[in-house]
Amino acid sequence: MNAILIGTASTIAITAAVYSIGMPILLTNMAKQDFLVTTIGEGSGKVIVANGALRDIKMVRKGFHLNRPGKPGYDPSKRNYENLPDIPGVNYDERSNLFQEHNLHWVGLPWQHQIYTYKFAWSELKKNANGTQEIVTREAETDIFIANDFHYGMVLEELRTFDNVPTKIEVVITVWINNPERALFATNDWLNIVHTLVESVSKDYVGALTFDQIRSEKDEDGTPSDRLKQEYSLIVTALTETIEDRPDRKGMAEVYGVTIKSANLRKIIVTGETATELTKASTAKYTAETNAAAQQVKTDADAYTTRTIADADAYATLEEGKSKAAADKARFTVISENMEAARLLLGTEALKTPGQGKVIIADSDLVSAALKAAITKVGA
Repeated sequence: MNAILIGTASTIAITAAVYSIGMPILLTNMAKQDFLVTTIGEGSGKVIVANGALRDIKMVRKGFHLNRPGKPGYDPSKRNYENLPDIPGVNYDERSNLFQEHNLHWVGLPWQHQIYTYKFAWSELKKNANGTQEIVTREAETDIFIANDFHYGMVLEELRTFDNVPTKIEVVITVWINNPERALFATNDWLNIVHTLVESVSKDYVGALTFDQIRSEKDEDGTPSDRLKQEYSLIVTALTETIEDRPDRKGMAEVYGVTIKSANLRKIIVTGETATELTKASTAKYTAETNAAAQQVKTDADAYTTRTIADADAYATLEEGKSKAAADKARFTVISENMEAARLLLGTEALKTPGQGKVIIADSDLVSAALKAAITKVGA
């Protein structure tokens, strides 16, 4: 009897050992084929469908969870499958320890449930052989969505300035899928929607700028000024909350489940056969305007100097006149007080005064009256 019990216990122990070692290996291999179970990498998620319809969405992102109906932490006041930050103390993971330890997620019976796959094309920044970053385009069949922030590159061509100059821009936008249900099922290609909307507001933005404005606010390699970068980013990120062309004015976050967190205007480049000619013409115009401005400054300075000298001469003449008038007044006062001596003095000066005729004043009473009148006139 003891032997039987010992044998049974050994069998159970061996089975348990085989299970504990073999089951994770078995499940991991099954997950590679998305058979019954699957694995999901950090910062990504997968969609489970049944007969082409949404069944569930699973996501792995540290500090975040999906608002999954009927699952732990579900908030009915939020949209289903909204990408939300975790609330401390709430356990959102209903998986067993085995599944958590080996990053396994239940899919379902293969003839009923499958992992949703779709074709996805995108552009991103990559370093080329020279070590500089460039925008490259990729396309692949995928079964995941990116749950973290992701940077997408765009090259928007055939834009035109206010004065109809062909222009292209290079943009890198930072995108976050705030609701994978909306992103994957509200449209056939959410990134194409983003591209279309960004291109639309970019056309409006570049179309409000003149060639001279662009030329004066970018480097030779096309790098725009900080002011242009800030303006452009504000315009593009505003799409998250409001799409102007929609009657309800709802934004991308609500309609398509996508948030544009930033938009980096990397390059703004004038294109077309006339680009060089326009640049030369604009440079020549700038040089001419600069020279004209410098000449105007010189002309204004010369005019100011001439005016200052003239004002100074006029001022000196005025002061000299005032001094002479004061001296004459004092002289007439002395004469008035000394009439007899004045008579002789005036007679002498009259004889000295150049001219064809000589006037000799001999009547002291007339002199007195004339002097008084002169003194009154000078004093006034």
